[in-house]
Amino acid sequence: MLSSGVNYAQGISELEFKTGYISNSYTQSDLDNEQEDGFIMSLAFNQSINKSPLHIRLKGSYKQLGSSVILPISPTDRRDVRRKFTNRYIGISVMSGVRLFENSRINPTFYLGPALEILTYSKLTSSLINDQFAVGFDAIITDLEHDTEDLVFGVNLGFGIDWNVGTLKVGTDLRYYTSFTNLYKDSVFASELEDAKHEFFGVMIGFQIPL
Repeated sequence: MLSSGVNYAQGISELEFKTGYISNSYTQSDLDNEQEDGFIMSLAFNQSINKSPLHIRLKGSYKQLGSSVILPISPTDRRDVRRKFTNRYIGISVMSGVRLFENSRINPTFYLGPALEILTYSKLTSSLINDQFAVGFDAIITDLEHDTEDLVFGVNLGFGIDWNVGTLKVGTDLRYYTSFTNLYKDSVFASELEDAKHEFFGVMIGFQIPL
C-alpha cells in the first residue's frame, strides 16, 4: 500500500553539512584560564531506525580548539606571560539521537555520543604581559605537536531544531563537548597543564539532504 509522508518502515537516510562557532576553554581550575574562539565544520550521515524517532549519526569534523592561560616566565622570573594554545583536530563521532515530530515542519532533536579527536596542529603563542599590556618583544610561536597527545577522547551532547524546507532540512544545533583524556604530555608545563582537557560550547547551522 502506498502512502505519502515518511516511510518509517525503511528508515530515513540523510547527508548533513554544518558549520559553526566554538567558545573553548581548558578544564583546569588552578589556572587563570580564558576562553578562546574557535570553529567547526562537519559532515555526517544520519539514519533513522525503522518506525521509531531514534537516529544514528556518523559524523566527521574539522575543528579548532584552544585556550589562553597566564603563566610566569620561569620559577625565578615571575613576570606574567599570556600563552595562547591552539589545537586543530579531525574528529570522528558516533551519536544516537531522537528527532521528534518527523511529519511536522519543525523537528526538535537531541543527541549524545562519544567522540575521537585526531590532532593535526598544535601551536603555542607567547606574549609578555605587564599590567595587561604586551611589552618588550613580539609574540613567539612554538610548535607543540610533539608535546601534544595525538588522540583525545570525549563526549558530545547536543540539542537542535530542524526545519523542513521542500526536500531539504535546515537546522541549527547547540552543542556541548568535554574531553576525558589529557591534552599535553608530561614534558610541557607539567605542573600547570598536567590535567588540562578541552571543554567547549558551540553553535552550528547547516542543512540535510535526503539520500
